Amino acid sequence: MSTSANSNRSVRDIIVFLLGAGLAAVVLVILYYTLPLEDEDSTVVTNDDTSTIAENVEDSTPLTSQGSQPTLSYDGDSLEDIFTNYSTTFDVFAALYSLVSRSNEDELVDLFNESLTYEYSESNDPWLPDGIRRTILSRLVHVNDELAGSLFLDLESEQQTSLSYTLAREWASVDLDGAVDFVASLPDSIYVPAATRAILSLNQNLPIDELKTLANRLGDTDYVHNLIEQDLLQEEAENPAEAWANLLSAGPNTLTSENRSRINNIVKAWIKEEGVAVLDTMTEAIEDEEFKESITRYGLRLVAEDNPEAAFDYAIQFDSGGGLFGMSYNPYMYSILNEWVEESPTDALNKVLSVESTSQRNQYVDNVFSSWARNDINDMVDSIPSLPSEVQDAARVSGISHLSRDSIDDALSLFDDLENDAKKNQAAMSIAFSWAEKDPEAALNWAQTNPNTESIRSQVTGTMLTALASKDPEKAFNIALELPLNEDGVGLEASVLGTLAYTNVDKALELLPKVRAGASQKTAYMGVGGGLAMNGRITEAIELGKELTEEEQLNYYTTVGAMSLSGSMMSGLTGSEPEMDVFATLDAIPLEEARSLVAVQAIVMDQLSNSYSDDEIESLKEYISEDDMEDLEKGLEQMEAMPSIPFLGL
Repeated sequence: MSTSANSNRSVRDIIVFLLGAGLAAVVLVILYYTLPLEDEDSTVVTNDDTSTIAENVEDSTPLTSQGSQPTLSYDGDSLEDIFTNYSTTFDVFAALYSLVSRSNEDELVDLFNESLTYEYSESNDPWLPDGIRRTILSRLVHVNDELAGSLFLDLESEQQTSLSYTLAREWASVDLDGAVDFVASLPDSIYVPAATRAILSLNQNLPIDELKTLANRLGDTDYVHNLIEQDLLQEEAENPAEAWANLLSAGPNTLTSENRSRINNIVKAWIKEEGVAVLDTMTEAIEDEEFKESITRYGLRLVAEDNPEAAFDYAIQFDSGGGLFGMSYNPYMYSILNEWVEESPTDALNKVLSVESTSQRNQYVDNVFSSWARNDINDMVDSIPSLPSEVQDAARVSGISHLSRDSIDDALSLFDDLENDAKKNQAAMSIAFSWAEKDPEAALNWAQTNPNTESIRSQVTGTMLTALASKDPEKAFNIALELPLNEDGVGLEASVLGTLAYTNVDKALELLPKVRAGASQKTAYMGVGGGLAMNGRITEAIELGKELTEEEQLNYYTTVGAMSLSGSMMSGLTGSEPEMDVFATLDAIPLEEARSLVAVQAIVMDQLSNSYSDDEIESLKEYISEDDMEDLEKGLEQMEAMPSIPFLGL
C-alpha cells in the first residue's frame, strides 16, 4: 500500500515536473522571441505573427522577419502629430492614409479644417497642402458625400479649383447620380470643367449613347464630340485613301480649314504609307489657295523629318523664279532646309548647289549656312576651308552674322578672310549694328583703319553711325561732321539725320542747321522732311522744303509725298495719324510735277493695301501727267505679271 502510494506520488511528481519544465521552456521561448535583447530596439517575430505584432508597434521602426520586407506602422491623430513625427513626403502621406482610414466622420472634418489652417513649412513641396486635402476629402466622400460637398463649397475659389477634379471623380465612383447632380448645381463662380471631365473620364467606357446623356447632364457636350472625333481620326488614319475619298464625296465645303485636324491626320497617315506624291492628289481638290499652301507645308514638313531630299525635290517646283526685285521665293524651302541641315548640313549644301537658277541657288545656300550657324556655329566655321570656294564667303557672312552678337573678335577674324566686296559689305553691316552699340569708338576705329574695309569704308562707317545715333544722336552726328565727304560730296551726318528723323524727328530738326552745305544739306533735308511726313506732320514737311532751291524741291516733295503715303498705311502700327488725307497732301505740294509723281505712287501702293475706292482712284489720276500715266500703266501691267508673295502681301 505504502509502496504503491509512493510509487503513484513519484509518477505524479515526475509528471508535474515534466509539465512544469515544458511550460517553463515554452515561456522561455516566448520571452526569447518577444523581449528586447540588451538595449536594441528591434523586435524579432515569426512569419505567422508579423502582421499582428507590427500593428502594435508605436514608433514606426522597421520590424524584420525572415523572408519578408520591412513593415511600418504609423501613428498620429492630427497633422501636427504627423509633421512632428515624420519628415519625408512618403512617411507623411503614409501616416495620413493611416489616420484617415481609421477616422470617423467628425474626425475627418476636424482633420480637413486643420489642413486649411495648419502653417506648413517653407521646406514642404508647394503641392503638399492640396495633396493632403485631396486625401482627406476623398475619404470623406465615402463616409458622407454631402458633407464632403458642403466643405468644398465653403472653400476659397482657388482651393476649389485644385480640389474639384478629385472630389468629383471620387464621388462619382461611389454615387454617380449624386456626383452629377452636385457638379451640375455648382455656381458659375466655380471652375466646373475639371469636375465634369473627372466624371466623364471615369465613365468613358460607357456606351456612347449613355456617355452623351451623361455629358448633356453635365453640360459638357464638347467632351463627347472630342471623343467621337478621336475615334474618327484613328479610323481614318488606318485607311487614309478611303478617308480622303469620303471627304471628297461630302462636297468641296469639307476641304476647308474647319476640317484641318481631319485633313492633317489623313495627310500624315497617307504620306507614311505612300510618300510625298500623295500631296498632288490631295491639294488638287482644294480650291482655297492659302489652305492648299498650308496643307502642302504641313505635308512637306512631315516628309522632311524622314526624307528631306524627297521633300526638297518636291518643293522645288514652287520656286517663283527671279521674282520681285530679283528675289526668289519658295514658301516651303526654308523649313525643309532647316530640317535637313540639322541632320546633315553638307548633304543639304550639295543639293542646293545643284539648283540651276543662280538667284535661287544663292538664296538656298544662304538658308543652309544660316541654319548651320544657328545649330552649330563652331562646326560650320571649322568646315569652311573644306567647302567649295565659291560658297566660302557666304558661309563666313552667316558666321559673322551669328558671332557678332556675342563674340565680336571671332566675327572680325572671319571678316578678314572675306574676299568678295559685296559679301564684305553684307558682313560689315552685321558687325556695325552689334558693335557700335557696345563700343562705338572701337567699332569706328576698326571701320576707319582696317585694310579689309577700305573698299566699303563709307558704307560701314555710315551704318555704325546710324546705329549709334539711336543711342547717342549728338555723338554720332559730331563724329560724322569730322569725317570726310564721300565721293558724291555727301557727309555722313546726312545719313545720321535721315535715320534719326524716323525715331526722333525733333532732334533731327535741331541738328539740321549744322549739316555741311551742298549735297550733304540737300540729302539731310530730304531725310528729315521724309521723317516729318512719315510721322504725319505734313505741313511742317511742306514748309521745310521751301528752303531748298526749285531744282532740289522736285525730289524733296516727291519724297515727302511718298513718306506721307507710307505713314498713312502704317498709322495703325505707329500710332501717328496723318494730319491730312492724300488729296489734301497733293494740294499742299507746290510743284505740279511732284504732285503727279506722288499720285502715281498712291495708285501703285493701292495695289498692296486697297486703300482707295474706284472713284478715289479716278480722282488721283486727275493729278497725273500724260507721260507719268503711260509709265503707271506699264508698271501696273508688270505688277500683275509678278508671282504671288503672300508674306509681303503681294
